[in-house]
Amino acid sequence: MRQLLLCGPFALITLVLLAASAHAQELEPRSYTNTPVGLNFLLADYAYSEGKIAFDPSLSLANGQFRTNTELLAYSRALDVFGMSAKIDAFVPYSSFSGHAVVSGEAIEREMSGFNEPRCGAVS
Repeated sequence: MRQLLLCGPFALITLVLLAASAHAQELEPRSYTNTPVGLNFLLADYAYSEGKIAFDPSLSLANGQFRTNTELLAYSRALDVFGMSAKIDAFVPYSSFSGHAVVSGEAIEREMSGFNEPRCGAVS
């Protein structure tokens, strides 16, 4: 039991120190496939979602519902960089959101739309 009490703080300190040097990565599926150089991709995507929103019961909010539409246009090109295969991507998403709820007995509605953060990336 004493060993467990001594190991707990040591393990916590070790995790905190290791977390400072940890690096996150975003790994796209098939990002390391051998794509022929000069190949272009033009992608279009659409996503729709709707549902209810759960609120803390202590708040004066009730019957929250939302609806969202997202469109995405993306371009990708396979390149030759110093004899190695590489790829560059550009994404431009656009979303619209509408929602409504009852706040203190009064119906409230909100709608908004616009471009999301565009993204560019390169993989070699």
